[in-house]
Amino acid sequence: MSKRRHFLGRELGEDGREQEEEADRAVEEDADEKAARADRRSTLQALKNEDKTLGAWLAEFGPHERKSGVHAHRSVVRAEFEKLWVAQAEHHPGALTDGLKQGLEDAIFFQRPVFWRKNTLGECRFMPGEALCPKGAWLSQQRRMLEKLNNLAVAGGNARPLDADERAAILGRLQIQATMSWGGVRDALKPLFKARGEPGGQRRLKFNLELGGERLLLGNALEARLAAIFGEVWAVHPHKAEIRDAVHRELWAADYGEIGNQRVVILRAEDRKVRRAEAVRRFVDAYGIGAAQAAKLEVLSLPTGWEPYSVTALRAFMPHLEAGTPFGALVNGPDWEAWRAETFPARDQPTGEILDRLPSPADREESERLAALRNPTVVRAQNELRKVVNNLISVHGKPDVIRIELTREVGSSKRQRDERKNGIRKHELRRKAAARDLESKGIAEPSHDAVEKWLLWQECGERCPYTGDHIGFDALFRENLFDVEHIWPRSRSFDDSFGNKTLCRRDINLAKGNRTPFEYLGHQEEEWAAVRSRPEAMSAARGKAGMSRGKVRKFLADSMPDDFENRQMTDTGYAARQAVGLLKRLWPDVGPEAPVNVQAVTGRVTAQLRRLWGLNNILAVDGEKTRADHRHHAIDALTVACAHPG
Repeated sequence: MSKRRHFLGRELGEDGREQEEEADRAVEEDADEKAARADRRSTLQALKNEDKTLGAWLAEFGPHERKSGVHAHRSVVRAEFEKLWVAQAEHHPGALTDGLKQGLEDAIFFQRPVFWRKNTLGECRFMPGEALCPKGAWLSQQRRMLEKLNNLAVAGGNARPLDADERAAILGRLQIQATMSWGGVRDALKPLFKARGEPGGQRRLKFNLELGGERLLLGNALEARLAAIFGEVWAVHPHKAEIRDAVHRELWAADYGEIGNQRVVILRAEDRKVRRAEAVRRFVDAYGIGAAQAAKLEVLSLPTGWEPYSVTALRAFMPHLEAGTPFGALVNGPDWEAWRAETFPARDQPTGEILDRLPSPADREESERLAALRNPTVVRAQNELRKVVNNLISVHGKPDVIRIELTREVGSSKRQRDERKNGIRKHELRRKAAARDLESKGIAEPSHDAVEKWLLWQECGERCPYTGDHIGFDALFRENLFDVEHIWPRSRSFDDSFGNKTLCRRDINLAKGNRTPFEYLGHQEEEWAAVRSRPEAMSAARGKAGMSRGKVRKFLADSMPDDFENRQMTDTGYAARQAVGLLKRLWPDVGPEAPVNVQAVTGRVTAQLRRLWGLNNILAVDGEKTRADHRHHAIDALTVACAHPG
């Protein structure tokens, strides 16, 4: 039973997290978590149909049928424990005491409390020192909704931003929905297009976020729940604003406790139940809500986690977000720098530190940065770049401009670029699912290596491709009986990517050494025949986790092909991107991520360049001398803006 008890979960925010992540999951139709949820539903339905406990149902599996992948709820195991206890207590009334039962329950079902370390939550860069806004708060939900809505635009041949009426029509429905499908977005615009004399015109619309791979438009999940709880009166409720703020504040205080300035801990279920009941009584007294509404509020589940922004900062952003300003412009845009300076005078700003030379690997910080690159080819390229640039600086001084050309697979089609983008997004979702599962099993703040190991574990079906041994969670993550190994030796292939890794029993990994699987076992016909059948069985079927076909081919290859050209292009692209970050330390970046002072100058220059463009067009009917005079005045202003006599 202790092996089948299943994770208790954070209990809090399960429904909230599902709604919060619903849009992300829609992109990953075949995500592991979706498959696990489907398995849980299937198991529960089977138990209900056959009227059996989980243990009785599993006992009917054949000796070679896999049981480790069966998903169920902890409640099913708890119910079976109670049935067993009641049945056996009749035969051993003296031995099966309440104390023994409590001890067994603790041994089987005890789980350490889930907590967050406060020093890992980050800090609001606009209001340093202020507490971050929890994601379950109405303000956070509203910010996320408006950020997506303000980025929404009509795409395709008639690409354009949404106009005010279109935005208002979508917002009117989105405000009280957790998510909205793109069909729902078009349906929200239907009355508007009909009133404009274009019935059905909304059906032809495509949206930028839709084409970018997002399957749903994110709404305000908390507002949607409150609207469902209060019904029609919610739209005109006299205490709407107070309830929006109080719901999260009261329920959060009921569910969480704080240990000094170090941790935020989820309280025990018994304590939470009592404290939630007290919180709801305060709601009844303060806002006069009914018993049915109070009962629904008492069990309301909210998303967990924190925003990277404080409540004060979000309140300052909100009027501009509601007016339609893109969130990215408010946070980083040069046009809003004066507003940021006035609204957040104590905000974190770039230090302005500029190095005269690229740092040496002997420097501890630089050594740690190079170690994190995880690609020996790129590390060597960084070292050579440092030598060349520092020598040029010694001879000629620091350059005024540095340009980096990136390899972007220029010949790729839009479909290929979209597939790569969706692949990156899906992999990121899988990494998030891995981190959640590791945290649920007691590994706090999972590292990059732990997440990668979990992904490989799922990919190979929790079995060693070389021996077929089952890989248990503890054996992999706590006892270290299995290693992450490179299918093609890293020292020969220079390939440290996920596509060149799998899991392997530690003794086999040591014996394999600096060889490919075929070089290691190909001369042993029987063993190689057994080994080569496993990756094929582990290959990813459509909609399931498993090895990619490319990885299977790599595992079974009888030699390492001369793939230097393709590898060189991949490494060069990675090296170029890393070079950008390294060289930025020498001189301010004048691109989109430029420091504020550079952006301010750029804004003034742009204004004068627009003036010149306008003069070239508007004054075309004037005489050349008149236009030339105007241009000289504009160029004088441009010179001042540039602060450069040339």
